[in-house]
Amino acid sequence: RTVHEDDEIMVTTSKGIVIRVPVSGIKVQGRNTQGVRIMKVDGGDRVVGVARLAKEEEKVVQEKLEDAATEEEKTEMNAEKQA
Repeated sequence: RTVHEDDEIMVTTSKGIVIRVPVSGIKVQGRNTQGVRIMKVDGGDRVVGVARLAKEEEKVVQEKLEDAATEEEKTEMNAEKQA
């Protein structure tokens, strides 16, 4: 797949670490044939997913994150009321 300069890359690990990196911040070429490291993972952890986030999709992702945070807050409030 191809990415564009204004896209972002989202990398997810098996331990649940997620990072977003702007494509513009990734060097096109690393040291001699070693590639480019996007993130370091701890021992026992591994990358399980990489996704391209197109600029126009960014707004949708942000809205979903905000909705999820709102739902989590509502759940916490309800739990506190019931306690």
